[in-house]
Amino acid sequence: MPVSTGEKSMKMLVIGHSVVDRIKAGEKITVKPGGIFYTSIGLLNFMDSDDEIFLLSKMDKNNYGLFEEVYRNFNLSLLEWVDKISTVELIIHEDEERWEHYNSVPEALNLPPDLDCKLYDGILINMINGLDISHDDLSLIRKNFDGPVYFDVHTLSRGIGKNNHRYFRKIPESEKWFANIDIVQANEHEILTFCGSEDEKYIAEWTLNLGVGHLIVTKGSKGVVLYSPGDNGKIIKTEFEAESFNSVNKVGCGDIFGAAAFYNYLAGLDFVQSIKLANRAAGFVTSFTEIEQFYSLKEKMDIVDD
Repeated sequence: MPVSTGEKSMKMLVIGHSVVDRIKAGEKITVKPGGIFYTSIGLLNFMDSDDEIFLLSKMDKNNYGLFEEVYRNFNLSLLEWVDKISTVELIIHEDEERWEHYNSVPEALNLPPDLDCKLYDGILINMINGLDISHDDLSLIRKNFDGPVYFDVHTLSRGIGKNNHRYFRKIPESEKWFANIDIVQANEHEILTFCGSEDEKYIAEWTLNLGVGHLIVTKGSKGVVLYSPGDNGKIIKTEFEAESFNSVNKVGCGDIFGAAAFYNYLAGLDFVQSIKLANRAAGFVTSFTEIEQFYSLKEKMDIVDD
């Protein structure tokens, strides 16, 4: 499985909140590390030993033990230590998108005033709580960085309701977001919050017309759709079928997908091939029941390839 050229070390910036997940599926409740943790563990599977990946996130000392085994492999100089990070209650439903409740009002991350974006080969932003950064922050990043920006829409697609319940709604001033992004990832529910339309083709055209180079729509068991600009203003639509797995998990799959797709693209893999690899990685994750299984994701994928 080609994943890295090995020609040079890579520097990547990853932006997104760290949260504690309290997951309720039926009568079972589990507490796990969440948020940008899943992006990080995905990157850990694919990164080379010479790569340096910086995490811009928040963390507290009481919960760091949940994250430490993964985070210690990254450059934490941009990690902000706070009194307490958020806990998110995730209520998993069999046939619909999960419900999200925060135990506190989500806060923004603080971008260092001296942040030098030019140090990085790529920047991955995962909007874990939807308020991780503002579109002004993104505009500033874009102004100072001409490399690829990968953006997982995630909870930017949700507003904040009663008791901090997160609900889908049109993204406010969405044009200001997408005008500064190279690659956008969203699932089949999140994409409906882009521009007020429910027609996927129209949404894809609208998004790409703002300057986005690739729009990725993940659809769970229905696979993945990639929209890219073609010749003469036409849009190229590429569909990827989901591989067959015994799917029991719905947490972290999109985060792993984004980590695998973007890292391997930066490492030199063709973009379509990167999507294929990411689709497979996310499929494996749907069969995981324990955090420990995430650590050997690439190993499991390599074994199947052999």
